[in-house]
Amino acid sequence: MSSRLRRFAIAVAVAVSVLAAAVAAGWGARKAVPPEAYDFAVERGILTVYPDGKFHPKRVVNRGELAVAIYRTAEALVRDERLRGPMGPPGPAASDTDIARVIERFAHEIKNELTDIEDDVADLQDDTHELGGRTATLEKSLTGMRNDYRSLERRIARVEAALQARQEDIAPPGATPEPQGQPTP
Repeated sequence: MSSRLRRFAIAVAVAVSVLAAAVAAGWGARKAVPPEAYDFAVERGILTVYPDGKFHPKRVVNRGELAVAIYRTAEALVRDERLRGPMGPPGPAASDTDIARVIERFAHEIKNELTDIEDDVADLQDDTHELGGRTATLEKSLTGMRNDYRSLERRIARVEAALQARQEDIAPPGATPEPQGQPTP
């Protein structure tokens, strides 16, 4: 088994062990992690403080930071035998074929997720294209409505002018025409 693959397997085993121990110890959102745990991890280079010199224990850890911590844990285990703890009974040896099968399964899962994401992106592109077409149709309709509105305004102005002229023709000389839209008393 290659050393990189062995380190990866060790890192995964350590991560699972650390998470299981943390859950068993009740660490998490409800209880504070003891400061000595931070000191232990920082002294061994597993965790680092932020540029402001603080640890920020309540800050959410992203996947990249977790991956670095797991890798550094595996490196610390390789460097310092005292971190390994007592040797347990030997477990079943994983062959290169078994490890390759696990990695292939993970790769297949990731490939499926990427295919799903690719399909989602294609669907979003189709939706965007369709919305672009619908927007163009609405813009054309709006332009037509604006033209219709302007045409109606011109017609109303002509009708009002014709009514005004007719009232002037009908009104006796010297009479003031009645204002439009107001009832006569």
